[in-house]
Amino acid sequence: MSDQLDILTAFYSEHREELVEHATRFLHGDRMEAEDVVQNVFARLMRGNVLISTVTINGLVQTTMRRMLFDLWRHHQHVFDHERRLMSEDITMVDDVLSACSASQLNELLEKKMAQLAPATAKILRLSLFDEKPISEIAGEMNIKYKTAEYQLATGRKTLRQYIRKVI
Repeated sequence: MSDQLDILTAFYSEHREELVEHATRFLHGDRMEAEDVVQNVFARLMRGNVLISTVTINGLVQTTMRRMLFDLWRHHQHVFDHERRLMSEDITMVDDVLSACSASQLNELLEKKMAQLAPATAKILRLSLFDEKPISEIAGEMNIKYKTAEYQLATGRKTLRQYIRKVI
């Protein structure tokens, strides 16, 4: 086992940067997520029950990374399709909401509920909703992981949606 760990460590040290660059190109320039993918590849190989040798390491890393990148791509496509469907459905809902209350009243409701959320979640929501910043920029500004920012944004949005449905 120690030999396998040494082989993984040596391969990671030698090829990390080129693997990150490859994943970054695949992810359209999202370097933070690419670094996460590369680290997850090696973490999975360390946990796996696969025979690792100097002969098999390159193939194992390439195959594992390709599978992870395609899984991530499929996830992003699913999220994109879901958001597109929601946007087409929300057009009529937005008209109903705006007829029920003014924009200032809606902002007041949002601010009231955001004050009850965790400070980090509220800040992420404000940066996303009001400043229209992408998640990668928010994560960099707040010095947190991309996935953490994405999760907190989703949680905050869900909470706001439930609150608005209840109030209106």
